[in-house]
Amino acid sequence: MTEQLMIPGFINREAENVLIFQRVTDGYINATAMCKAAGKQMKEYNRLSTTGPFLQELSAATGIPTERLTVSISGGVPQQQGTWVHPQVAVHLAQWLSPKFSVLVTQWVTEWMSGGGKNQNLPYHLRRYMANMNSVPFGYFSMLNEVTLHLIGPLEQMGYTVSSGQIPDISLGKTFSKHLRDKGYHVDEFPKYPHRYEDGRIVQARAYPNELIGDLRSFFVEEWLRTKSRSYFAERDPGALPYLNRLLALPNYREAMGYIETSKE
Repeated sequence: MTEQLMIPGFINREAENVLIFQRVTDGYINATAMCKAAGKQMKEYNRLSTTGPFLQELSAATGIPTERLTVSISGGVPQQQGTWVHPQVAVHLAQWLSPKFSVLVTQWVTEWMSGGGKNQNLPYHLRRYMANMNSVPFGYFSMLNEVTLHLIGPLEQMGYTVSSGQIPDISLGKTFSKHLRDKGYHVDEFPKYPHRYEDGRIVQARAYPNELIGDLRSFFVEEWLRTKSRSYFAERDPGALPYLNRLLALPNYREAMGYIETSKE
């Protein structure tokens, strides 16, 4: 038995006395460690005639670019270095490594998909945020990120947990996109990223340039929260309204959401 190294956000796996990490958020597995345990090398797998076509088909099915199905990491904790692969790539790799690895890695992925190793005490919005935070393009922000930080989190702190069907990132995204179009922005040209849900769905969600984050927070506070938030939550759970009203009644709730009002001369 190899010495265990507990790192938050990772599941410890082991094969042939080699520690193999799996990420909790997206299920990616350290393929370099897998190959080491099996006595093979990742570059051999990459040269297989079946590997390229498999990655292309998986990319088409999931909406994840092929270059993101395998990710190389250097620096940091040694056990986290190397090539990390999508769960389905890990299963495909394991089939090449050996029958034993094929069975073992399939079990790991099945366990991960069923929730094994995840911290089920985390609220849904945090699990969803963690699963997607690395997918947003550099220089852009996601609507879920802003909603999590500036509405769902504060409601959670007040004692109200927002369920999976109540998170308003889609509602806010639609109204904010219309707001931007009215101001002349070509919103349809903004990049999109694969946004993952726990039920396996993957949708293409819009990412917004970081320079618009101030505009978003102003719109969020002065438009969506003021005119739409109460009806939005009333339709889904009237029990949320006392908590929402308490939040909106705070004298500094605008500042808490990152929006500082300025006086108009």
